[in-house]
Amino acid sequence: MRGTEEHRRRFLIVKGALDWLEANPDKHIGGALAKEKAGGKVVSVQSEQADCFCAIGRIAHDAGFDDDEPGFGDKLRDFLSFANAEPVLTIRINDQHVLMGRKDMALANLRNYLLW
Repeated sequence: MRGTEEHRRRFLIVKGALDWLEANPDKHIGGALAKEKAGGKVVSVQSEQADCFCAIGRIAHDAGFDDDEPGFGDKLRDFLSFANAEPVLTIRINDQHVLMGRKDMALANLRNYLLW
C-alpha cells in the first residue's frame, strides 16, 4: 500500500486528527474514545455531542468509523495497517501521557508511532 493514493489518504486523516488534537489541547482526553464537553459523558465518536477525543477516537471520527457499529475494532486495525500500527498500542501511548498531564509528549510519541 505504501506510495498509493489510499496510503496517502490514510496518512492525511491520521495527521489531521493529531493536528486537531494539538490545536485543541483542552479537547484531548484519555480514558475514553470520545466525551461531550458539558458533563464529560462518554459518547460515540460520531455523536453530535462528541467534543473531546483521545487520539484513536479522533482518528476514527475523521475516518468516518462509528464505535457503536459491529466490527469497529477490525475496521480501525485495517485502517491503521498503512502505518503497521495497532489501535491498542495507540490508545496506550495516548492515555499513558494524557492522564499524567503530558499531552505534548503524547502527541510527539503518537506522531513518531503513526506517521514515521
